[in-house]
Amino acid sequence: MLELDIPPGAEPIGYRFLVEHFHLNTLPHYRWSYVGPGWDSRAFKYENGPELHLYPKSYQIENQPLNHLEFALKHEGVNLLVIKQVLSIIDRQIVINYISSYPTGKYAKKIWFLYEFLLDKQLPLDNLKRGSYVTLLDPAHYYCGTPRKSQRHRVIDNLLGNNAFSPLVRKSFRLKQFEEKQLNLLTDAVVKKYDVETLTRAIRYLFTKETIASWEIEREKPDKARTSKFVTLLQKNYSNREFSKKLLIMLQKEIVDPRFALEDYRTFQNYIGEEPQPGDVLVHYITPRPEDIADLMEGLLKSALRMFSSSMDAIVVASV
Repeated sequence: MLELDIPPGAEPIGYRFLVEHFHLNTLPHYRWSYVGPGWDSRAFKYENGPELHLYPKSYQIENQPLNHLEFALKHEGVNLLVIKQVLSIIDRQIVINYISSYPTGKYAKKIWFLYEFLLDKQLPLDNLKRGSYVTLLDPAHYYCGTPRKSQRHRVIDNLLGNNAFSPLVRKSFRLKQFEEKQLNLLTDAVVKKYDVETLTRAIRYLFTKETIASWEIEREKPDKARTSKFVTLLQKNYSNREFSKKLLIMLQKEIVDPRFALEDYRTFQNYIGEEPQPGDVLVHYITPRPEDIADLMEGLLKSALRMFSSSMDAIVVASV
């Protein structure tokens, strides 16, 4: 866990409390919060990593995990990994009692929805029959997927994915700066100046350049026929938004030597690395276990389709 310069007498609240209280092994959240004596008003400063937010003693929270989770959702955004770990540890009855105490509360609805969504377990609670809907992610702070109403919880689910794969992309200051440039309008204006034939040639050139660069990373030197075939596949499918397992396997068969083509996802363990010298292997990344791939890929593909159907910026979708 990244160490921060915490003022004397400060006590963690929100996600930081939950991480320390349950000894969670997780990546740092983008914002940590503390309360402390002598602070008249909340203040914040930026460290090299997370933001550090300091609150006056009036923000002190009882050491009840769900109260800290409520604070986190209200002031620190959404961290699905921490939330899932916490809800997996807390006794189910505590969650039920909390939700029952605030049946129409904004954050009780969110915690109820997230419990059943992340753990894939239904609590013995009746569906809400009335009350306004609450939006899970704040569109002012997150890129959101196509909204879906959960009538049971009275929550509008606007996550980018599902409980198998659900990325989160915050609208950071830097990303908002790029949005304000409206680069999509500039590129549209440039594209409209040229005819279809010229644009097609330009696209093929860029695909070829990208393909060659990718193979150089892999230290491969394919012949012109293989390169041309790969580029043709890219041109044919780059705008295809009907992502599916069948399509990916078909593309793999078109690209890979028939001797190594597979009829399904891989069934063996693999890794990405290099061999600087014989017998000396440098591993950069260990791929998921073969038995986990089917579920992971299903979640990824469903998430991609959900993002495609939203109004998200194409660059943000591609980065995910």
